[in-house]
Amino acid sequence: MNFRTGNTVVVILTLLLGLTPVYYAGAAADPAVPADILNNEFYKESLKYLELARKSFEAGEYSTSETYAREALKYAALSDEYVASQLKVREADQTFANAKSRFDWATSIGAKTKFARQYTQASTAYTDAEKARTAQNWNDVIAQANKVLAAVAEIEDLNNQQAADAALAKAKERLDWANSIDAKTNFPAPYNRANTAYADAGKAKAAKKWGDVTAQTDRVVAAVAEIEKLKNQADAAAQKKSADAIANAKKRLDWATSIGAKTDFPTPYGRADSAYNEAGRAQAGKQYDNALEAANRVIEAVAEIEKLKAQKDADATGLAAEEEARRKAEEAARLAAEEEARRKAEEAARAEAILAAQAQREAARQEAAAAIANAKERLDWAASVGAGTDYPELYNEAASAYDEAVKAHGGENYAEASTAANRVNSTVEEIERLLRTEAERTVAAARERLDWAVSVGAEVQFPTAFFPAQDLYKEAENAMTGRNWPLAIARANEVIKALEGIRERSPLPSRYIVRTWAVERDCLWTIAGYPWVYNDPLQWPLLYNANRSRIPQETNPHLILPNMILEIPSLRGEVREGDWEPNREYEPLP
Repeated sequence: MNFRTGNTVVVILTLLLGLTPVYYAGAAADPAVPADILNNEFYKESLKYLELARKSFEAGEYSTSETYAREALKYAALSDEYVASQLKVREADQTFANAKSRFDWATSIGAKTKFARQYTQASTAYTDAEKARTAQNWNDVIAQANKVLAAVAEIEDLNNQQAADAALAKAKERLDWANSIDAKTNFPAPYNRANTAYADAGKAKAAKKWGDVTAQTDRVVAAVAEIEKLKNQADAAAQKKSADAIANAKKRLDWATSIGAKTDFPTPYGRADSAYNEAGRAQAGKQYDNALEAANRVIEAVAEIEKLKAQKDADATGLAAEEEARRKAEEAARLAAEEEARRKAEEAARAEAILAAQAQREAARQEAAAAIANAKERLDWAASVGAGTDYPELYNEAASAYDEAVKAHGGENYAEASTAANRVNSTVEEIERLLRTEAERTVAAARERLDWAVSVGAEVQFPTAFFPAQDLYKEAENAMTGRNWPLAIARANEVIKALEGIRERSPLPSRYIVRTWAVERDCLWTIAGYPWVYNDPLQWPLLYNANRSRIPQETNPHLILPNMILEIPSLRGEVREGDWEPNREYEPLP
């Protein structure tokens, strides 16, 4: 009995013993109880009777006073009951509101799909809490709401764990990239921070400290971002250095070309020209160290040409002086007839030299024309595979080189035409390499997706998607064998698209408890037609044959009774387990 009941007893004793009465303390007696509940109608009625008892007692009407006092006690007891019930209602409402808020949060994050078991527990408890609330069964409301809170707490922990796993995977991906560029050697400070943070994230995961996992993985990502920034700065510096070196190499090679070094000094000129082309390809491929090294080889080869030219010029000067002395001696010694014979011989030699030069020039023209024709064929191939759209920079470079080759050939600069045509070929080779790499990557992705589809039983559960995808993959493999990279890429992407709708199915029920014919119309025909059984009533004989021994009249498939347990055998290899649950959602059998 609480303070009110005790006070009422004191009042009765006071009245009976003739002592000074003790009056009700009111709301101040229990500050934890809200005043609107504490000062209820029963409480006020108790005070009224208490006052009447006091006045009767003072008037000497002791029997009447006792009657009033007992009425005061009765209403005080009713007040206690009312207060207790209202407090229970408030507790139930508060617990239910908290459960609803948490259940709404679980729904908002997709827990129905991501954490089906826990979500189902929470949903069932929430429904039971609502029912208990409607029935004003407040203890059950509190119990079921607490079950909701427990299930959602488990969902929150699992959700935090998934978020931590995702963050850890992203951090690993970024750290792997840093390792791939040897950041440990090139950028040790941010790399060590990233590596330490990743290790700490792993420890936090082991300790299930999901917030610490996220904090540490954020440090990994930030440190790798710093590495990436430093690498970009280093790449920019290397790019400028190699570009400057290539520009200088171009000037030196142009000078060598202008003095006819290709003809006079073919060996060092060939090295210089080859190194220059190599530098250009390396620069285009962002291999700046290789580009710089190739450009320096151009400079070295042209320096050798310059040295050879100086030596040739010196030799030519000496030979000219000797020839002049010889000529003068001959002129003095030979007769006019001999001079005429010499002149004719020289004319014949010059004619022969002219013919030889013409033949050499014609050979160069034909060689350049053949190179241009080959370049045109390669450029047409690049256009046919969409290189203009997929690799515009390389395609435009090849097209520009082809135009240079045609223009040089028209201007009878056959060496330059051959060089430009060779640039077309080397650039298209790079396009083909990129296409082959893309084809290998796409076909590998298609193979991985096809293997996954096999692992989830797509041959049985999604045959209309799986088998066409399998045929498309064979076409992709054949295209790879035939070096038809665009077709291989197209077919591999079609494989991936064809398998998009395939997903891993949850097990269907393997047992069913028969319900009534009057309400559910349960019979083997109806049961076979349920989506989660066979989705086809014509399959009822399969149920009959599997459960013949359970049927009351074994030869009468039409007679099944409520509460019979029917085994549901697999129709097409689908996975089945457990009893059918009325409140559970199943994917229909296709």
